[in-house]
Amino acid sequence: MGAQLQVCSTACSNKTQLNQQMMPDSTLTRVRVDDTDSAPSNESAGGGQDKKKQFKQLQTKTKVGFASEINLFLSPSAAQTNNNQSLERSMSFLKFTAQKSTRKFVRMNTDYNENCVVQSAAAGELESWVQTSTIELGKSGVLDKNQNLQFCEFGCATGGDSVGILQAIIDGLDDAAFAAGDSDRDSKRVVSACMNDLPLNNWEVTSSTLEPIFSPRIRFTYSKQCMYERAIVETPGVMHIGVSTLAQHWLRKGVPSKLPADAIWGNQLPLGDAQRLLWEQAAQRDWTRFLELRAKEFCPGGFLLLHIQSSRLDGSLSETAAETLAQAKAELVKEGSLTDSEAAALAMPEYAKSPAEILDVLRTPEMTKLWLLKDMRFMALPCPYAEAEADSNSSAERIAMVEEAVAQLRSFMNASLISKIGKSKTDLFFQRVQQIAGSDTSRIALSVSIVFLRLQRRA
Repeated sequence: MGAQLQVCSTACSNKTQLNQQMMPDSTLTRVRVDDTDSAPSNESAGGGQDKKKQFKQLQTKTKVGFASEINLFLSPSAAQTNNNQSLERSMSFLKFTAQKSTRKFVRMNTDYNENCVVQSAAAGELESWVQTSTIELGKSGVLDKNQNLQFCEFGCATGGDSVGILQAIIDGLDDAAFAAGDSDRDSKRVVSACMNDLPLNNWEVTSSTLEPIFSPRIRFTYSKQCMYERAIVETPGVMHIGVSTLAQHWLRKGVPSKLPADAIWGNQLPLGDAQRLLWEQAAQRDWTRFLELRAKEFCPGGFLLLHIQSSRLDGSLSETAAETLAQAKAELVKEGSLTDSEAAALAMPEYAKSPAEILDVLRTPEMTKLWLLKDMRFMALPCPYAEAEADSNSSAERIAMVEEAVAQLRSFMNASLISKIGKSKTDLFFQRVQQIAGSDTSRIALSVSIVFLRLQRRA
């Protein structure tokens, strides 16, 4: 096997312990899809040691900002068999972080790139599928030798999670070129990448995150519209690969109903509850609409890869942070700090579909004509903050971890809550969350459930 290297950006005062606990053993490595016989070694490719030296230099330079650091995850075999391609991918991520660390983000909060520990922990799984799918496109003839690869990311936010995905596409193209013995041509193949998100996304951050790393090899366009309204790509049937990460739990039309004082997500309502049913139905309509629109955009044989925040099989949320957030809301309502109308508005426009609910739509007769399920994986990510606490004897360090977890929550919750209850009440709410958690990271654990899907467009 080639090098197996994973990188992730974190912002935690107890960085070393946090990063050792961040990913389960099964996802610590990225396995290259070419085999040893066809893959160039460091020695044959040349410059291996120089790449490593540059990598270390970049790693040092990025230690700026609020305890921001890049961390490496190397398996024992990877430590012995690093190759240039994985180092290139990691160096691209490091360059991205060096740029973003000095930027003052002001609005997903635009500090989302700096608070994506949990998201990054799952990114390697999707990236390996992206690389595999890119190679399959060439082998199957879906991607013609003279074509540019057409890519779209649905819900790209500010680009932090896009870096590894885009590098995986480039690696896949170069792997395929090497296997075909025609690296000079295919290593220069251009990728047309359409980055999609809502108009209010901070597009300046998105472009400044991605273009310095990948241009001109990747030509970027930006689609500033809702992914559920209409097709993102004007020409039907041209898309080769599409990706969506942590976007499919957001509800297109916002909160379907008011919630009681002890709930912030529809998943926190009892199964069978009439109000919960409204949330379930809204999520299923959006999921169906998303798949129908993407089917218009993709060519036969094209791949759609999804990283979906989900619930447990019974529909409940796996992250204990959700319970603490609901408790904070209930306490503020009880003591009169939140009015009844504010309490009703304090809700997130998200519904985490269970694996069964995700598959219910895919197995309908209409969808089975459009999409073939190629791969699926369900997992609950271990919370990096809660697991690091076991290695910490310092109350101050544990409190700092809780603060970081709250910053993670605020990076995606602030915009929704401030628009409903205002900044001062939103600040009060998160202060109470932090007060409840104290130094106990288990109260704020972000052990998110994830469903990975690899779908292929049927002919």
